[in-house]
Amino acid sequence: MSNFTLTEEILLKLLSASINGTKAQIDEETLKQADWNAIGLFSFKQAVSLAVFDVVTPYKKYIPANIYDKWYAHVLKAFSKNSALDSAQKQLHEEICNDCDYAILKGIAAAQYYNRPELRNLGDIDFLIAEDKLEAVSQKIIAKGYERHSDNDCHVCFVKNGVALEMHFEIPGIPYGEKGNTVRDFVKGILPTTKNVEAAGNAFTSPRDMYNGVVFLLHMQHHMVSEGLGLRHLSDWACYINKTHNDAFWNELLPFFKSIGVYKYCQVMTKTCSIYLGSACPDWAAKADKDLCYQIIRDILSSGNFGKLDNTRKTSGMMVSEHGKDGMKHGKVYNLARALHSSMYNVYPIVKRVPVLYPFLYVWRIFVYIFKVIKGERVSLIKAASVADQRKLLYEQLEIFETK
Repeated sequence: MSNFTLTEEILLKLLSASINGTKAQIDEETLKQADWNAIGLFSFKQAVSLAVFDVVTPYKKYIPANIYDKWYAHVLKAFSKNSALDSAQKQLHEEICNDCDYAILKGIAAAQYYNRPELRNLGDIDFLIAEDKLEAVSQKIIAKGYERHSDNDCHVCFVKNGVALEMHFEIPGIPYGEKGNTVRDFVKGILPTTKNVEAAGNAFTSPRDMYNGVVFLLHMQHHMVSEGLGLRHLSDWACYINKTHNDAFWNELLPFFKSIGVYKYCQVMTKTCSIYLGSACPDWAAKADKDLCYQIIRDILSSGNFGKLDNTRKTSGMMVSEHGKDGMKHGKVYNLARALHSSMYNVYPIVKRVPVLYPFLYVWRIFVYIFKVIKGERVSLIKAASVADQRKLLYEQLEIFETK
């Protein structure tokens, strides 16, 4: 890993060890030279702190006590958050969705493929229900003390005591047009064919393995081409591939990925996991370009989970693509305008009731952003535009939602 910093190299080795249930192969001289504070912070920003801390324990003697204690305190906080989410998910399973079909998306549905599911850092609880159940389930959620926080194009978010429930009526990452309709038709099978799962001491309803592949892959591209993708979601894919790559459903899944234009993306992400996280590399992914895989891991290492490592990259995402829904075919100005339009109703909910206010609030929002840039509170769009150009050149090579 000569093209990586020592911090990046060690983090990847530790994460690979966790994913594959092995001991990290790090020589003593490297362990002595390591900046363990930087490694800990890096694992936090990449949302893989639990998995990495678990395998770093054998090397505790090389870590200064104050840094180890700070890392340990963060891990306890992460476990506490996971515990709160586990409790909320139990309530969702036993009381809120007890009388209707539902499926957990991502989160612990991804954790089930880990060797130790409890070591997957959780963020919020995403679940899928039929659209005609939205109102009834919403009322049950509110009755449990949650407040309706925001509405999105594919989900409604409710929040209580820092725990977010995202109630989806559609999986994330679906593109526009006919390919979107192809995806919707394919994933109609999620709710009728769910499976009951127990992972990390938690019972829940999950999509079947094949459908989880669709959910995970579309979700990855959805974030990669916008605010940024971190190692947590790459780890999800690595663990998923490790557990399922020999299963027969891939004979159906790969042709589907080809039909919607994400087959190359699937190949590249799978080989990237294999090279840098040590996961399996099926024959269908082996021919992916190694240099492109390197560019992808560099992109992920620079981004952090949802762009937490670089605000400029995060802002540039508004110019790269509209979460991949139209692929890479539009320019920066178009994508920026669409991003502002798409978020207007969340930022200013009054626009839904009084549409005539839209143009005035749109212009006002632009002036507010410019003022914050001048004050140094926001990233300059000129600076972000340069980063957007670089990212777009990379993502265009992935041919997302392009078919030949």
